Amino acid sequence: MRMRTRNRLAAMALGSVLALGSTACGLEGLVVELLTDDPILIEVPPGALSVAISGGFTGEATLYLFDLAGQQLATATVPADGGAIEVPSEAAIGTLRIVAISGNQVVKGIYFCLTPETLDSPHQIEVNAASTAATLVVEALGTFRGYSDLIVASEQDPQTVWALKSYALKAYTDDEIKLAYETVLADLEAEEPAAAAFLNQVEAVLRAGSGSSSGTPMFPPAADSMALLQSAFLTENSVDYDEDGTEDIDPAAFNDAAEALAAALRPELLEAIPGLTAPDGDATDGTTDDYQLIPVIFTVHASEGLPAGDCSTLKFCGSKGIGACADGETMFFTGGVHKESPIQDSSLHASLGSFIPNLVQMYDDGINGGDEVAGDAIFTLTVTLPKGLRIGYKYTWGLYNDPWTGTEEWPGNQRLLEVIDVNGDGYVWRDDNMVDETTNKDKSNCYGGICDKFVTWTTDLNADGYLEAQEHPLAFSVEDAELGTASLTGSCVFNDWVQPTRTPRATPGLQCE
Repeated sequence: MRMRTRNRLAAMALGSVLALGSTACGLEGLVVELLTDDPILIEVPPGALSVAISGGFTGEATLYLFDLAGQQLATATVPADGGAIEVPSEAAIGTLRIVAISGNQVVKGIYFCLTPETLDSPHQIEVNAASTAATLVVEALGTFRGYSDLIVASEQDPQTVWALKSYALKAYTDDEIKLAYETVLADLEAEEPAAAAFLNQVEAVLRAGSGSSSGTPMFPPAADSMALLQSAFLTENSVDYDEDGTEDIDPAAFNDAAEALAAALRPELLEAIPGLTAPDGDATDGTTDDYQLIPVIFTVHASEGLPAGDCSTLKFCGSKGIGACADGETMFFTGGVHKESPIQDSSLHASLGSFIPNLVQMYDDGINGGDEVAGDAIFTLTVTLPKGLRIGYKYTWGLYNDPWTGTEEWPGNQRLLEVIDVNGDGYVWRDDNMVDETTNKDKSNCYGGICDKFVTWTTDLNADGYLEAQEHPLAFSVEDAELGTASLTGSCVFNDWVQPTRTPRATPGLQCE
């Protein structure tokens, strides 16, 4: 599978994203040319997305909008050839997945660069067999980057299976998703053998469906990449998707074909997306170009009564919890390059705050910094750092530009983090509790109730096999196994790796201006 320039990718008519507004990731001229050749003439009101369906649907269709996390944002009933769906303004940020379903027939597509500022302009997309094939390959990208052992383990433990499956596309940036989607479409246009063979399978499945059927949809609307083609659909319908003259009752070959295309994309995506990896190089001038970079996520819980690392109870803003904090106060991060780090870089030190308090803001708005849920007292910050960097850091609570006194977790010491991707998922995630003095605090650590511990880069306080100064599995308990939601606190035992449900985005992602 070969990478191609985005200009060429934008010029093809295989289900490409069409936008008539003032912004389309820099593709305005190409869009006009495309529409002139093959216009999609569906009127859309402001704040809506026009979806043209070319899936051979035989009945009325239902449109769905999902975000990358699989959350349903909107739905609409439209004619078989398409219609408009209203986009919630609070959700119109970045990348959306579009799904059209008629009976058991399903076609999909992905829309990029939709922003609240451009909702007054018309936006259009065509979903068809080609866009469906590309979307299924993108969904297959979410197959647990190196997590095959956890997949096997999770199948034996129903309490964790959905929490693990929730990883899916959420660990990929918008840029990665866009490049993968466009690459598959380009390979379809060029009739690359593997891509063309998979498109034939998709078309065969679509032909076997019916808009009047009340049976199982061929593809789940928001696939978690574990079941792209549903077994029940094959049981209920006569399908020969591999065209060998025999009816297929097992989706494995179909799903494997999508996964093979995704597997071919993964290493190229990591090389092609700026900010995820930098050249190894032999230069030693101390610039970030010499490093392998990785997204690093910091989350900190600021609720009253959380369990500390030794299961003692934490207090925050006094005995009344976060609600007792002063108006306008919020969470900040500050840190810097540790004196014992093998990488010493003044620009990295400055990017972490240079240990100046209350300047680098963290977020609890469900949008910025990779934050998942607004108002849940879990604050998030995502940065890009070199692998192997050692840093010290603190969380501070106060007003912007407040001094140290009274805002830091504790005076005279710091938390430690060595930027090592312990579980190989493509990013480092450090999940902390505010004012917890029992985990990676370096001096006078209070693990076990006695504050005489000194944590170094090789310390394992609780003998759980994970060093305090590195990322840890998270203590969590599943709240809803069907929906895959999980609480990241509560058990006081590091019992499994859990992925964030937000894209770990250390940079803004797509530039849609």
